[in-house]
Amino acid sequence: MRILLDSTPKRYLVAGSLVDRVSRHSRALIETDFFLDQEHESPLLVSSYDLLARICSHLRRSVDQDSVSVHGESSSGVEQTSNESHLLSTLSMTEASSVIGALYAAVAYIPQNQKGASPTPSQTFTTAVRTLASYGLKLLKSIAELDLRTLQSFLGAEGTSLQWRLIASHLITRLSRDSLSDKSEMGSMPNTSSIHILSELFVVLGYFSLNNPDNQLILQSAGAGPSVLQQLCTLPFPFYGDPRLIPYTLPALLAATHHNSEAMAILSCEMSYELLEQYRNSDEGKLNPLVRLLKDIA
Repeated sequence: MRILLDSTPKRYLVAGSLVDRVSRHSRALIETDFFLDQEHESPLLVSSYDLLARICSHLRRSVDQDSVSVHGESSSGVEQTSNESHLLSTLSMTEASSVIGALYAAVAYIPQNQKGASPTPSQTFTTAVRTLASYGLKLLKSIAELDLRTLQSFLGAEGTSLQWRLIASHLITRLSRDSLSDKSEMGSMPNTSSIHILSELFVVLGYFSLNNPDNQLILQSAGAGPSVLQQLCTLPFPFYGDPRLIPYTLPALLAATHHNSEAMAILSCEMSYELLEQYRNSDEGKLNPLVRLLKDIA
C-alpha cells in the first residue's frame, strides 16, 4: 500500500488513530515480556516508528525547512495546523506511541530475579535491540525537530523521566566502549552500529535539556551509578576528538550545562568547559542546529 503524505492522508493517518494503534501494539509487547528475550525481533514496531518519524519530518519540512519549533509555533510565525497539533498531542499523551516503554523494556529493564545487577560494558546488545533503539531514537529526534516543547514535556514528566534517564545510561554504558575503529563516515554507518545509536542518543539528550533547567537537573540526577551527565563527561577520548563524533557529543554537553552552575561544576571535574566554548564559537559549531538554539541570558 502506498501512502502519500499530502493533507488528506495526513488527516486520515492521525484521525485513524495510527499513533494509538502503534502505542497499543508497543504496550502489548511490553506486557507480555516480549523484550525479555533480546533475540526477539519486532519488525512491525520498528517500521511503525520509522513511519511516524517520517511523518514528523514531512510536517516539519512543510512548515520550515531550516528551524526547530520551540514555542509550539513554527519559526515563520505560522500557527500550527490542526494536523500537526493533533499529531503532537497524541504523541505526547502516548509517550511517542509508547516508544519509551518499549526502549526501557528492551534496554534497561532488570527482571526481579536479577535485581541489583548493574550493566557493564561487556554486556552488549543484540541486533534486534539495536534496531529498536535506533528507530526509537529516530522517532524522538524527529519529534524534537518538529516541536521541541512537546519532546521536553513528555520526556521530563515524572516517571517517564526516570525511564528515559535509565535508557540513556544503559545505552552509554554498553555501547560507548565498543570499537571505534570504523573509519566510515557517519552517514554510511549501519543504523545498528554503536556510534550511530549513540550519535542519535546524544542529539535527543541535547534537545531534551536545551534551555530547560528542569531537564538539565534530570541529567544530573544519579541512582546507583553515575548520572547521565557524568557519563557524557567521561566518554572515551575519540568522542571529544574525532571530527565525526564531535558534532554530537559537544552540542549535547553544551545543552546539558548551558547557564547551569551545578552542571558546569560536574563537568569541570572531568574536562574543561573551554573545549565546549571553542566548539560553540567555531565555524562548525555556529552551523550546528542544536548549538544555534542555545539562549544567552540577557
